[in-house]
Amino acid sequence: MIDADFVSQFLALGYDFRKTKPVITRVIPLQEALDHVEEQLIVLAMKQYKTTTKAAKALGISQSSVSCKYQKIMSEKENAEHISF
Repeated sequence: MIDADFVSQFLALGYDFRKTKPVITRVIPLQEALDHVEEQLIVLAMKQYKTTTKAAKALGISQSSVSCKYQKIMSEKENAEHISF
């Protein structure tokens, strides 16, 4: 399972993605895997860099994409917390 600790190693400055790739240990639908990885990377980038501009630069996507996706992630987490009590 890909978790936050695993993904965080790939956010380090200067990391060369061509040399090492994530290890997948079970088969899940590709879109589900992409959604999980995207969410984890955005959350980790925001924790590490604190601003959407810096997170976007680290992730190689636009600032507006980070902003929209992060807001959606946080909204979904908030909704899930209200439902799970």
